[in-house]
Amino acid sequence: MTRGFGELDFLRALIPEVLIPLFALVTQLGDLWFYFVVLSVLYWLGPRTPLWRDGVDREKMAYVIALTLGALSLTLALKGLFALPRPPAPDVVPGSQFIPQTYHAAYEWLAVSDGYGFPSGHALGSTVVWGGLALTLTVSTFRRRLATAAGIVALISLSRLILGVHYLVDILAGITLGAAYLLIERRITGEDPRLAFWIAAGFAAIAFVTTGFGVEGAAALGATVGGVFTWQAVSPRLDRTPTRREAYITAVIGLPVLGLLLALTTTVSEILVASLLGNAAVIAGLLALPLVSNRQ
Repeated sequence: MTRGFGELDFLRALIPEVLIPLFALVTQLGDLWFYFVVLSVLYWLGPRTPLWRDGVDREKMAYVIALTLGALSLTLALKGLFALPRPPAPDVVPGSQFIPQTYHAAYEWLAVSDGYGFPSGHALGSTVVWGGLALTLTVSTFRRRLATAAGIVALISLSRLILGVHYLVDILAGITLGAAYLLIERRITGEDPRLAFWIAAGFAAIAFVTTGFGVEGAAALGATVGGVFTWQAVSPRLDRTPTRREAYITAVIGLPVLGLLLALTTTVSEILVASLLGNAAVIAGLLALPLVSNRQ
């Protein structure tokens, strides 16, 4: 039984197909790789983050990282539990006729999604990540941060509908669950990264079961457990404000090294143990890397 009521056909008729590749780019604002880049850089630069006069508190960024892992694990758990399919995929990826043949594979990677469809992981995750940033950062005013986050979540959610990879109910469920998760966890944890990592690990353990003890659940479990123990080890040693040079060295080293490790882990993702250990190593490296450049 379909969950849709014709909303995807309505959007396809309303939106010129030439614009669909643009929405394939917009949807990346809610993708895992984009979260990895943004949150890692903010965490590594910390108080030396440009554009913020007061910098960024690394403990707060660790909390947002834990929230993100929890949101991804919760999404996996719910997708495995409900096991509801996505909308039927078209024979030809919408908008691909406007992309040069050389880049078709890359475009399909951006525009196409597989796996279960309910709830929308992009809607749930973007609500938690961008909402979490709005609640924890201090740049500008709270209303402006919240409005910016809401606008980004709305654009990401619209892109999922225009690309035809989710029904509207998937999107609404994702936003509702993401907002509830964000507000309830913030109240429970008081923005304590340690507790947030433990909660994320709990959801990852559930996801490991509901996804049939597969590699996706193993990846979530490895990442969250890596976060639990690494944060406990490194947090007492992050009380010193890094110099600007130290902060930028950390980011310059971290992005290519851990990005490559994450890519390698993804390529061997069919191997359960490699997926578990690889993702644990990525999160452990992300949290611990500032200590490498710290001057003792």
